[in-house]
Amino acid sequence: MNLILSSVINIDSAVTLTIIYPYSLLIFLTKIAVTLTIIYPYSLLIFLTKIALRYTSITKSFGVSIEIYKHNKEERIARTWGTTAPGLSKVEEVITPAGN
Repeated sequence: MNLILSSVINIDSAVTLTIIYPYSLLIFLTKIAVTLTIIYPYSLLIFLTKIALRYTSITKSFGVSIEIYKHNKEERIARTWGTTAPGLSKVEEVITPAGN
């Protein structure tokens, strides 16, 4: 699935994240869980309230009252490989160098 993420920061209003999926997927999606690496300061994130799903510059759907929460590296390891045991080779190859 192609995911294109663009962000616009407007000092006067809020941060807007636009997530673009192929239109055929939008027909079937009613609830979407998206994991993003947020690099904005927390003070900007408190204004983030809407996400728009667009296809070819046309808004097809949008989400309001979204949740933003920290997704720790340890949680990503546990979800991907089912364990957080130290010394797991894939963890050391893939996630550890990626940072938190």
